[in-house]
Amino acid sequence: MGADCAVGHCYTESMRKVVSAGGVLVDGHTMLLVRHETGRWTFPKGHVKDGESLQEAAIREVREETGVIAEVAGYLGKVVRMSTEDTGEEVEKTIELFLMCSVGKTEGVVDEESAWLSIATVSDAMFAEEAAFVRNHIAELINHAPGHMDR
Repeated sequence: MGADCAVGHCYTESMRKVVSAGGVLVDGHTMLLVRHETGRWTFPKGHVKDGESLQEAAIREVREETGVIAEVAGYLGKVVRMSTEDTGEEVEKTIELFLMCSVGKTEGVVDEESAWLSIATVSDAMFAEEAAFVRNHIAELINHAPGHMDR
C-alpha cells in the first residue's frame, strides 16, 4: 500500500526499478567479492547494457571489476535491495546472480578493489540482503564450486 520498509529502507511503488547482473565465484571456502564505496563487500555486478544478455553483463562486470575472466556455470537466483545511483537517486535494485568459474585473468587496471574472502565469515561485512543470499546458498556454493584456474 505505498511503502514496504525492511532493513531500514522503504521501498515505494513509484520507486524506479533497475536490474544488475553479477557473478558468484567460489574456490573452496572462499568467494570473490568487491569492496563497495560504503566499505561493505558485495558481488561483482553492474548494469546491463542495451543488447546485452544478463549472462553477458555478469561476465563483463566480473572482468571489469576484478580482472577475472569467467564463464557462467549456472543461475543462482536474485537479490533485491535498495541502492543509490551515481545521481543520488534511490532505486530498487534486482541483482541477477550467476555461479561462475574463473578461466583466466586480464592484464591491466580493474575498476574495483577485490579479494577472495571466507564464505563463512564475510556475510557480516556485506549488505544484509546479499549476506542472507550467501547464508541461504552456502552449502550449494561450497559443494558445487566450479573453482578457478588463476587468482
